[in-house]
Amino acid sequence: MSKLNQIYTTSTLLAGTGIIILVLQMTQPFFAIFLTKHTNLGLANIGYLIGLSSLIGTLSAILGGQISDIIGHKRIILLSILLTSIVLILFYFVSILALPNLFLIFAYALLNILLSVFTVSFIPSSQAVISQFLPDTKHNLFFQLRYTVATVAYSLGPIVVSVWSIIATPQAFLASGIICFAYLIFLLSAFRKVKFKPYDPYEENLNFKKISGILAQDHRIIYLAIIGIIFYFSQSLFVVPFSLFLTKDFNHGLEIFTILLIINPVIVFICQPIIYWLAKNKKLVHVLMLGLTVNAAAFFLLGFAAHHVTLVIAAWIISSIAETMIYPYVNSLINAMAPPALRGSYFGFANLAILGLSIGPLVGGKMIEIHHLDYLFLATGCLSLLACVLCRKIQTKA
Repeated sequence: MSKLNQIYTTSTLLAGTGIIILVLQMTQPFFAIFLTKHTNLGLANIGYLIGLSSLIGTLSAILGGQISDIIGHKRIILLSILLTSIVLILFYFVSILALPNLFLIFAYALLNILLSVFTVSFIPSSQAVISQFLPDTKHNLFFQLRYTVATVAYSLGPIVVSVWSIIATPQAFLASGIICFAYLIFLLSAFRKVKFKPYDPYEENLNFKKISGILAQDHRIIYLAIIGIIFYFSQSLFVVPFSLFLTKDFNHGLEIFTILLIINPVIVFICQPIIYWLAKNKKLVHVLMLGLTVNAAAFFLLGFAAHHVTLVIAAWIISSIAETMIYPYVNSLINAMAPPALRGSYFGFANLAILGLSIGPLVGGKMIEIHHLDYLFLATGCLSLLACVLCRKIQTKA
């Protein structure tokens, strides 16, 4: 592939990462609030529903990564974008129909599960394709750029629904579906100019049993998945129960939460180039350990000051700094340890981390009902320190 086509393909798939995150940020941070407005579900049951969706999505990501290595990443990428757009549009039509409450709850649960399945299927395939097209010396830079694109998308989602005045409304799902479908049309056109080649002559011999055996014997990816589960669990608490906590206990809580979502990328943009420059000669695992320690500090602060809005904002900022030292470097570690022909499978297996996103709402929804969020935040800080210890089990050349 020519250098021009490498840049073109990488840019297209980076845009896809941004689109997927954009449409999720237009809907998912406000999904718990959306359910309280459109159903009679209690707070704990809302947590269970959101957690179940993340759990099923996690399992599908592992399978999707292996399928993409076997049948080809291009098919998985296109199919996941198509089905994501369909599900988002169906959210809108289900919401505007006068359906019985029980049927409505079932429909929302099913659609949210499907949305989780299809969006997480895109990520490992796109990462594997870009790792294939770029030289090894550019991989770390790519994951930094991918994180930048993701951060922009995280900020744009809340901004878009705020400007359009469609926060926690059916129209947010419709707009998200249209955006996703428009990207699919562009992607179909872009892929006509791209020739996908296998990584090596053994790719045709891959099967589920062989891939699963390789993954089971590589303890590094298993430890990294456990670390990811802990970190994603901590981050999920900033969605559920954090959004419900703010809207319930603070005046203008929804506005505060929206502002926090917007200032997160500002912190990231300030810190990312500084951290990248300081860490460029450091081992990836050491940067990850520092990030987990900073994340623990954020939750200790939150645990001791959950009812002081200034300190809550400070904890959010500290957590934003921590994620700058975690997200891109985790992906770089996965890329460094994965055999070239199995990058889709390794990125897919690492998505076990999404289990943390399902555990967080399950635990958080219950804790907010019994008014013990401070204990949950303190325990999360301790878990983050445990993840830091587990990092010592990961050894790579990078």
